[in-house]
Amino acid sequence: MSRYLVIGCSGSGKSTVAREIADICDVPYHDTDSLYWCENWKRSSDEEVIASLPLDSERWVIDGNFVCHRHEVWQRATSIIWLDLPHGTVMRRVIRRNLGWWISQKPTWSGGRMPLGIAWSGICHAWKQRERIGLTYPAWLGEMNHATVHRICGQAELEKFLRTLSAMQNLPKS
Repeated sequence: MSRYLVIGCSGSGKSTVAREIADICDVPYHDTDSLYWCENWKRSSDEEVIASLPLDSERWVIDGNFVCHRHEVWQRATSIIWLDLPHGTVMRRVIRRNLGWWISQKPTWSGGRMPLGIAWSGICHAWKQRERIGLTYPAWLGEMNHATVHRICGQAELEKFLRTLSAMQNLPKS
């Protein structure tokens, strides 16, 4: 089984890293942002999103925290990648992303354009979420004995992880 779950706060790069893992491992990627955000910025519930994910499939890459449902989602992963990047890095990314979407009026996940209020609330969410995650994830991930957990704290670690993953894909199958 190859089930990869990429977790971390908003702006840490979950979707980007999940797509890279899917490409490297030739595993289907399931983008949760497009499932969470519906037309007119209405948000789907965790239950609706989880119901649309192929958690029983043998191979997948999913991005998202699913904190309230971690026993359902995290338990199914064979590898959990926690993007625990520095607060400044995360905030620069989420500010650049959200304000960039608002300024450019480029359509986002739901196909809609990001209003300033949504852009700002996402920035505030990332600010608060980063600290909460740092306090809770270490213990929760310590309970995930069934999965390989990778805590990635910087760009160099991420690049090394992706290189290692790529090299493992090229090993002869036994």
